[in-house]
Amino acid sequence: MARSVVRPLFRTGSVPATVTKPVKSMGLKMKATIGNVISLWFGADTPIREHKIKGNRELWAACQRVQAKFDPPSGASGPEQYRKADKVSFATAVQEELLQVQH
Repeated sequence: MARSVVRPLFRTGSVPATVTKPVKSMGLKMKATIGNVISLWFGADTPIREHKIKGNRELWAACQRVQAKFDPPSGASGPEQYRKADKVSFATAVQEELLQVQH
């Protein structure tokens, strides 16, 4: 029976340049899609969500501004009672807020 030989990925003493370069944060900047806004604002409070908030301050600030003046179509008293249509309406308002800030 032939034995398989395990070879090291790198020769001793040599490290590829890609390993030594600093790694950029990938996927940090989010597009302001309906789904992304809903997951960012209404998502569970997790370390990943906190990381997304830190990387998308402009989007988070727009969510905060909209929440201060948002009146859900269903008349729900708080975000925990929002229906899907309320969340979509909120996300649309956030997109409009971002467009106003950019222009």
